Amino acid sequence: RSPSCPLLTGIAMMEKAKAAAVAGVSSATKLASDTVHASLDALRKRQVKDLSPEQQEQVRALFDESDVTKCGTIDQVELRAAIEKFTGKWLSDAELASFWDQVNRSGAERLGYEDFLLAVGPEMFPPTSVLALRSAGAKAGELKGVAMEKIGDQTSALTAQATDALMKKVLTAVSGAVVKQVADPDMPAVLQRAAAKAVAVVMADVEIEVKEAVSGLWRTVAVEEAPPPPGNPCLRALQAARAWYLYTLFPHDQTIWLQLRNPAFYFLKAVSVFPLYGVQPIFFILHFLVMDRSDEYQLVFYILLFKGSQFISVGLIGTLLGSAWYFGNGCDTDFPISLYAVLLFCAQIVVVWGAWLLLPYTSEKGRPKYKPLPGEEPEQQAGTVCGVPYYKGRGGRLRGLLLHDLAIFAIVVALGIAGFILNASRTRTLEVIYWCRTLYGLFSYPFAVFVLPVVGAVLTHSLPTAYDSRGRCVKVLSPRERERVRAERQAVAEKKRDARELARRAKQGSARVAPAANITQPSSQA
Repeated sequence: RSPSCPLLTGIAMMEKAKAAAVAGVSSATKLASDTVHASLDALRKRQVKDLSPEQQEQVRALFDESDVTKCGTIDQVELRAAIEKFTGKWLSDAELASFWDQVNRSGAERLGYEDFLLAVGPEMFPPTSVLALRSAGAKAGELKGVAMEKIGDQTSALTAQATDALMKKVLTAVSGAVVKQVADPDMPAVLQRAAAKAVAVVMADVEIEVKEAVSGLWRTVAVEEAPPPPGNPCLRALQAARAWYLYTLFPHDQTIWLQLRNPAFYFLKAVSVFPLYGVQPIFFILHFLVMDRSDEYQLVFYILLFKGSQFISVGLIGTLLGSAWYFGNGCDTDFPISLYAVLLFCAQIVVVWGAWLLLPYTSEKGRPKYKPLPGEEPEQQAGTVCGVPYYKGRGGRLRGLLLHDLAIFAIVVALGIAGFILNASRTRTLEVIYWCRTLYGLFSYPFAVFVLPVVGAVLTHSLPTAYDSRGRCVKVLSPRERERVRAERQAVAEKKRDARELARRAKQGSARVAPAANITQPSSQA
């Protein structure tokens, strides 16, 4: 504890040495930065001297045009507008601040013409050597792109063959290990075979997803052109309304947190869950009419939106409510259900079946469209119906549940008819309808598995899609892509902000110039 402790003395010496090292690194970094900036300034001055008088006049004209306040200097907003005029590139706030620090050595708030000439002149009129190097670089890039495309296709084909073989070996080993863990040797032979079959079914779905994910690492995505908007003004208005509705509820470039900032999102969500007067089922049916029915994921999502929650909302909750109604009112009271609600519920079931039947005619808009590799066969069509391509496997395991749902519906209808026959007085008609609907909801338990995030994607083999601002069904953006879109939106907001500021300054500049003109006019007449 004494001040002369050797340990404390050593620590203090280490801190001093550390501070000295940091100071040395900072001074060395500053010296290197100053040297680089001095070299760049000398290079720019030589390039400015090589500019012709006509070129310097063009730079001067750009400076005068950017100086909206007509005070002989420009600030960062006016400099950014000038750079965009001759380069077409919009600098973000961070890029503009960095560029401003490079060109504004004096640290003033505004930039004069001489500094503007040093910063912009060499960029507007680069030397002949720089132009030649840029042209050669662009030509080399084009040749490299063509060569890499040819070589890349061959390499991708070989890589795909090697990866498929390796992937099958790995998945086979994993499947065997899972079977050993699940199937106990002491289990009955029937259960062992059932476990092995279940693992094989799941691994087949996993293999499809793994193959799609791995193949996208070296393949080139094909570019698709967007269809032109309709020419009819009425159709354009309807398309705009549809695009607003779909983009508000299912945007491809927004998270739920950004959606919560939009008041229209709350309005549409409130309408979609409103329980009275049949608003919810009518909204559900209208959504089917405006959605993109040619996309696999949209139909799968629509089916699971109804069937996935039916087991809980209609089955389990319906059972609890019905039991509570018996407990509170007895068995001789009318049930809280109307024939209007039952008809709308049946209409929802019919619409969902229609979505099921459309699954084979859909495309996978959430899956990237890769350029075909040499020797690779495109996806084979199972046939055509009225000229529309028909594909097998759309919807994955979900398509097989249509027969299950039809069978359950037929059984429930038969039980309802039997209940009507046995109830000769017809006093409990609504009660029979209520419990038939509840029983139909309880037997929808297989669909609850598909609602799980990872399991549903593996079993249906459909990648998520959503809608852009024009109402087109596209794949959902990744976090990196959302960052790019957020930067683009920020640039648009900055452009609007700068445009308003420049317009305000232009008015002030014209107001400042007008009195000066009025003052000089009498002297000229004299």
